[in-house]
This record gives sequence, C-alpha cells and structure tokens, in this order.
Amino acid sequence: MHRPYIGILLLLTLPVILCSAYAGIWDAGNGNPLLPGYFADPDIFQDGATFYIYSTTDGYDPLSGTGASFTHFGPFGVWYSSDFVNWQFRTFSYPAGFPYQDDRLWAPSVTKGANGLYYMYYIRSGNYCYLATAPSPLGPWSNVKNGAQVGPNMFDTDVFRDTDGTYYVDYQIHSGSDYTIVVSKLDTSMDTLSGSPTTIYASGTSLAEGPSLFKRNGIYYCTFSQGSLAGSYNVKYAYSTTGILGTYTLGSEILQSASGSNIIATGGNTVLKLDTNYYIVYHRMRYPQINNALFRQICADRMTFNANGTIAAITPTNTGIGALAAVSVADSNVARGKTVTVSSAMDTNFSAKRVTDENNGTLWKAATTAFPQWLVINLGQSYPISRVETFFEYPTEYYCYQIQYSTDSLTWYLYADRTHNTARVSPVIDSDAVTARYLRITIDSSSCKRDTTLDSTVGIFEVKVRKNGATATLPAGARTGTTGYGLTVQHLPDGRFVFTWKGPAVALVIYNLQGRLMRSLSVSNGGRCAWDGANALGRGVYRAVLYDRAGAETGSATVVR
Repeated sequence: MHRPYIGILLLLTLPVILCSAYAGIWDAGNGNPLLPGYFADPDIFQDGATFYIYSTTDGYDPLSGTGASFTHFGPFGVWYSSDFVNWQFRTFSYPAGFPYQDDRLWAPSVTKGANGLYYMYYIRSGNYCYLATAPSPLGPWSNVKNGAQVGPNMFDTDVFRDTDGTYYVDYQIHSGSDYTIVVSKLDTSMDTLSGSPTTIYASGTSLAEGPSLFKRNGIYYCTFSQGSLAGSYNVKYAYSTTGILGTYTLGSEILQSASGSNIIATGGNTVLKLDTNYYIVYHRMRYPQINNALFRQICADRMTFNANGTIAAITPTNTGIGALAAVSVADSNVARGKTVTVSSAMDTNFSAKRVTDENNGTLWKAATTAFPQWLVINLGQSYPISRVETFFEYPTEYYCYQIQYSTDSLTWYLYADRTHNTARVSPVIDSDAVTARYLRITIDSSSCKRDTTLDSTVGIFEVKVRKNGATATLPAGARTGTTGYGLTVQHLPDGRFVFTWKGPAVALVIYNLQGRLMRSLSVSNGGRCAWDGANALGRGVYRAVLYDRAGAETGSATVVR
C-alpha cells in the first residue's frame, strides 16, 4: 500500500480510494458502508444544502441465538452532511408525551411540509405509525394528535411529496399471513389518511416491507424489500405509468447480496434524486456477521435506468459513490494508514490497524470487557494538529476517555479529558492546537452509563487526526499541464476503468466537465490501475488527471462512460 500524498493535494479534498482490481470489504478508504455504526431502514432527506439520514438504530438486539429477536432497538438520531462524505450524528429527544418505550422504535421517514414544519412518521412496537413535527430536521420533535396513530395497520411508513405538492404515504399492510404494499393520500393536515389505499404490490405470504416511493419522467416507482436477513434479502420494485394511485406493474429484482464480496442481505432502501442522478441508499449486514443478529450498516450506490424507463440491476459495491458536493472537511487526516498499538484485540478481524484505515466497515474491538482499554497511534513524525475525531462503535452511547499526546512516547501531556462524557454524538471531536507524534486514547467505563443489552467490549471504527492549518485545496476546475506520461484509459465491459501511465505519480483524479472533483485514487509511480468504482459515475464525459508528489499535473486523458 502506498502512502497517499499529503500536501497541496490534501487528499484532493475527497477521501482517497485505493486503486485495485476490485475493492474488497477490508480495503482502506472504502466509501461503503457510508456511516460508522449499526443503522438500518435508512430514509434520505435533502433540505437545502444538507443531507439527512434517519434510520432504525441497530446493535441492541441480543447477541446470542440463531437470529434476530427484533426485541431491542436503540434510540433515534440523525446523521447529517453537506457533502455526503463527512457525516455527523446526534440523538434527539423523543416527542413530548411519547417517551421511548419497549426498545422498539424504527423506520422513521421525514419530509418538509408546506407550512415549513418537518414531519417524521415512525413505527413503534409493530404495525403502529405515529407522527411528530419539528421546526428543524434536527428537532426538537413534538407529537401530533396527542400521540394517536396516523392510521391502522401501517408498517415501515414512507412519506412522499409529489411534484404538485400533494403528500402521500406508502407502507406495508400485514393481514394474517399476507403482506401488501400500498399507498395512501394524506389530507392537508398531514396526520390523517384521505380515501382508501391503492395496492402497489400484493406479495401473498412472501415478506414484502420497507417501501420507498420516487418519481422520474412521469413514472412512479416503489422499491421494497423481500427475502431473509440470513442472506437472501433483496430489493425489488413496482412502477406505475398511470399516476401515483394508478395501476402498478411488478418490475425485477434490482439489488441483491454479493456474497463473493461479503456484501450480505442488501435491502431496506430509500432513493435520493440529485439533479438528474439517482442514488439508492440501503442497509446490509455487518461483516463478519454475528448469528444473523441486527448489526446492519448503511451504504449507497448509483441507480441507473434502461432506455424504456425500467430500473437497471444494481451491483452493490464497497467503494460507494463518494462526494455529492464540495467536501466540507479539507484538513488532512495524518492518522490515515499509520501504525496503531492497542491494549487488546478480539481477533484479526478487529485488529488495531482498523482504527486508521478510513473504512466504516471495519473497527477495532477489545478482547475483553475489562477496563481501561487503550490505543496508541504513531503518526510517524511530529505534526501540528488541531483536532481528534473519534468514531466509537455505538454513537448512541456515552464513552468516557482521555486523550494524551507526546512527541517521544516517553513524556505525555493531556489533550482532552472526557472522563465524565455524556455526549451521544459521532464523531466525538476534541480540539486543541499542539504538536504531536503519538496520541494515546484511554477508555474507562467507570463514569459512563452504557445500555446493558449492548456488547460491552469497547470498539472504535475510526480515529482521524486533523493537521493544523491544512486548508489548501485543488482549484475547482481541471488543471492544465503536460501530458507526457502517456496516461491512457480503457473502459472494460464489466464497468471498470483501466488506467496506464509512465512516470512519477501519487494520485489520479476524476473531474466532471464542470470541474467538480468526483473521485481521488491513490496510485503508484508508473503502472496500471484497474478501478471498479466507475459504475458510481453517471454517464457522460470526464477528465482524468494524474498528479505527482509536488501537486503538478503529469498526465491527463478523457474518460467517456
């Protein structure tokens, strides 16, 4: 593995993706999973320049047995981002008059009403849909109808705003052993169904759940999930060309597990439309799995369409889709790929190196439940650092810890004291301007309250150390320069781009024609790079630019997809 260039490129303002034949689930820099933590049933909502993801909180179900018990879920929260790469999480208070009960809240769906309020439809303890409103996507939330249900027998409710401003909800009806996906119009109050529901898909005794409606070119699409969490879970869809309350035709299966890539039980999706592009946001099982228990993680991949308007089959990836807007965190992460030592590790799947690989699908976990546990990151040299971002395994829980720093690993100084931490956020951000080569994080449970149903061994997905004053970025447009290193590109039938070149290079950057930086690949001096993330790009013309360690352009080529 080659160390990514850190300097004027500053990771090229995007997380660097390692260039390989196919991105494996363990590879550093993977874009999938999208979020560090156990979350499922995502609902993607864009408000202005900010993306929000609401979801079921996993990781609280019992760890023993042969499968999920569906008896324990964590508290609600929201992930939010301005670039679709750097996400932050916070919990929010429950609707007034409706406290968190029975550990069974799931599948929230949010929209903005015509009155400027935000509406969250969510499920509690079975087929019961409730509604809360807030002045902001972050809350605070207040119950509607004094806590009464929106309607009977509503499961996995999804709210949809049509282009004419009319609001609908699609959901599952479960009657006896039969499952049906339906859509109903909401009245202007947003809290009552108007008229009888229209059937989208009647699956009989086969499970059908997690519907999500969207519209493209006058066609209404409803995706939903079927199958088993043991591995056959998948996404299918139905579509209507005769209106949202018209007749729906069953389409094909569009997303399924890729067991060869350890991508298991893909489903529970939502769809994001951005300009003319569409993206599917879904969950998959954590890898390695734990007895089919509910440790799901959220991912995103590009959705494309055939010429006749049907949805093309989607290959789930480990690379993801990358940034969808200007990246909000330009400071370099000087901890990426650096050496880590730990107090203990559960096994090689959860080893120390997982802490600095910028992969939300991997984490370090301690071998025992004993405290304290610690880790030390060796940055390789002393850096002026400005902040440390720690992504703990459970963002919905408190972690109590201290961070110390050193330039020689002999004398240590306090960087941050969170021994009485009560913040349920991710990442936990500690800021101070110091010079450090070593950082030591010591985690102690003595002052913290943790949910007793959780696996109590401490775990950390990622630690990022930001370099002080690292703010330079590449210009928005593609640079000009020499093309003397013979950069060539070939688009293979399986979707990969194969780049070849001669001469010194550390990074290969893909721009669109408007100058937006789409991907950054870490490469070596002279060689060949087969990149399987090409399918995440929309169809069109792009420019590939090769850069050397000084940040100078050493080659370019036109890419047509």
